[in-house]
Amino acid sequence: MIKNKIVYFFLLISSIAFSQSDAFSVEKTKFQLGIGISKFISNVFPADKYAFLVESRVVMTSDMNYRFGLNYNFDTSEDGEYIMGAKIGLDKLFKKSKKWSFYYGADLGYIHNYLKLTKKHSAGILFSPFIGIMYRFSKNFSISTEPNVYFVQKIFIDKGTFDKNNKKQWVESGFGKIGYIQLNFHF
Repeated sequence: MIKNKIVYFFLLISSIAFSQSDAFSVEKTKFQLGIGISKFISNVFPADKYAFLVESRVVMTSDMNYRFGLNYNFDTSEDGEYIMGAKIGLDKLFKKSKKWSFYYGADLGYIHNYLKLTKKHSAGILFSPFIGIMYRFSKNFSISTEPNVYFVQKIFIDKGTFDKNNKKQWVESGFGKIGYIQLNFHF
C-alpha cells in the first residue's frame, strides 16, 4: 500500500515536472518554496531532528540567495508536544550547469519545544553550515538536498519541579539532512 502511494506520488510530480518547458534559467525565477519529502513519506526518506518542513529562498543577486524556514507542530493530546521554529540564512552559488546547481551557505535559527505532560520547555539556537545540490526538472520545479553540520545551544527549563536548579544548558552537534530530499517550486 505504501509502495503504491510512493509510485503515484512520484508519477504525479514527474508529470508536473516534465510538462514544463526544458528551456529555463535560474535567474528567471525570483522565489523558491521547498517542502521536505521526509515529513510525508517517512518510511522511505529519513527525517531530521532539526530539518524545517517549509523552506524558501529569495534571489538577492545572480549567485546569492536569502533563505527562510519555518517548522510548526501542535499536538493537543494528553502527552502532546508543541514545536515551533524559524530560521534565516544566506547561500552562494559556486557551480552551475544547465540543470544542476551547487551552492553553500549557513542558516541561523531558533527552535522552541514544550512537552505538555511534563510541563518542560526547551529552546535552542541553531547554526548550520551546509552544501546544497539542486536538480532543476524545469523552470518551476526542482529537487534538492542540503547536508549540513548543525550546532545547537539548548536551554531546558523544567517548570514542573520546585528545584531552584530547574534550568540546564548544553550544546548539541551532528550531521543533519543526510539523505533528506526537498521538493522545490520556483516562481
